[in-house]
Amino acid sequence: MVNYSVFRQAQIKHLWSVREGFFRQTYQLTDGTYSYGMLSYSGFLYPSVQIDTARTTWIVRKTGMSTMEVIDPEGYVTATIERKWFSSKIIFTATDGFTAIYYKPSFWHRGFEWITEDGQVLLIQETSGFSQTHNFTYGDLPYEQPYLLLLSFLAIEFNLRRRRGAAV
Repeated sequence: MVNYSVFRQAQIKHLWSVREGFFRQTYQLTDGTYSYGMLSYSGFLYPSVQIDTARTTWIVRKTGMSTMEVIDPEGYVTATIERKWFSSKIIFTATDGFTAIYYKPSFWHRGFEWITEDGQVLLIQETSGFSQTHNFTYGDLPYEQPYLLLLSFLAIEFNLRRRRGAAV
């Protein structure tokens, strides 16, 4: 088991992902000094995404054509992820009422953003066309957000799914 550093939102404003492995890829979020978590895959026919951080582990499973659910280690559903038909926005809804939207701000913008319902930017994900790294810049929030690492790893997963779909 890898010891990950605790993510402190007030101290960290920029992270990037590092890909490891060829057939069984894993992605770690790092600031160059510390690692804050890892995204890995498990299962063969119905793969699920496992996200390990210093505080908890999440499992993301696909439940329908355009829905997924985030499960904690005890087996409880922590959040649901839904993409509406004919929409490019992905909606993350936690069981405690927190809602975030993943979208691309404009056609000309290279990155994606997670925003809250009231339009406050949680994080900005930037990546180039052929690069396997994802750069994250976190917004200035007046309160501590417990889902920022989960949203960062979900942004990596969404970007990888988008690329796989475009390659077919």
